[in-house]
Amino acid sequence: MPNKLATKQGRGKAFSAVLHEMDMTDSSDQDRVLWTLTENGGSVGRSDLARRTQMRLNKLDVVLQELERAGKVKLTEARGKLIVGLSDSR
Repeated sequence: MPNKLATKQGRGKAFSAVLHEMDMTDSSDQDRVLWTLTENGGSVGRSDLARRTQMRLNKLDVVLQELERAGKVKLTEARGKLIVGLSDSR
């Protein structure tokens, strides 16, 4: 399955390479994203989530990638926008 963040941003291999080089994000960033999703009904658009968590999109993308790998969030595209939702298996 292709990386939805990389596909959405059109960065492909370069984006994946950056993710492999970066250390794990601070768990407080992940907690902040999960809390924000919970407080907003479990599903928020990527741009809106960045605004609500006060994170830059590039940092949020790394956090989302890690949360998706851990099975805590699910990324879906709807009408050209990336939607972040809580996974049922959290």
